[in-house]
Amino acid sequence: MNELFDFPTPDVSTFDKSRFVMREVNYQTAHKIITDNHYSHCMPCCELAIGFFVDNILNCVVVFGQSATCKMADSLPSSNYWELSRLFSFDWAGRNTESYCISQSLKYIEENYQKDLIISFADPNENHIGYIYQATNWLYCGQSQPDEWYIIEGKKLHPRTVVANYGTRGEDKLRQMGYDFKREYLAGKHRYIYLLGSKGRRKELRKKLKYPILPYPKLAGEVSRAIRTASSCEGSVQSRQPAL
Repeated sequence: MNELFDFPTPDVSTFDKSRFVMREVNYQTAHKIITDNHYSHCMPCCELAIGFFVDNILNCVVVFGQSATCKMADSLPSSNYWELSRLFSFDWAGRNTESYCISQSLKYIEENYQKDLIISFADPNENHIGYIYQATNWLYCGQSQPDEWYIIEGKKLHPRTVVANYGTRGEDKLRQMGYDFKREYLAGKHRYIYLLGSKGRRKELRKKLKYPILPYPKLAGEVSRAIRTASSCEGSVQSRQPAL
């Protein structure tokens, strides 16, 4: 096994950004971390993977790439965007780690890739509201359309994957092929958008955004621990978005 993935846990009692080093990592490294540890256990399209190392040990991977949700393009203010599609960090580096890594990743993309915006989603079907995006001052733009999934032979598959794997997603044809399946409808995902560029450019992009900008969602009766803890990490979270 690559020694990158076979390491002792560093002695980190609290979050300490001075011990973090950010650099791009290759697809193979990101793929290994995501497929082994992220709840989805799958790696999406990847155009950029950023790794965060603590004492030279990889702690966090943030993956960006073209979005598979092409229908939303007409509602965005620019076609020059990426989706933050995967984020995973080991929990030994402190609870402010993810907000810090997102913040630094956005700054890095702004300086080196000149994207206009980043979009990301939080899946309520996994009890995710998107507090990490709220903590880093993304715009909340409602929920996507409900998702339809197929459960075939115990595996949860997106309709596009069903067509790719079986040549059809027609119920009658799947039954004729001998597959026992069911369809499951899931709630739409929470949509978050982060605008990049100068203050003037962000103001222009915000005016062109067709999605409504809405108050942040919360779980019933829950206080966002992510926002409370992220605010204690001085300098780690960019707070530019509301200042337009």
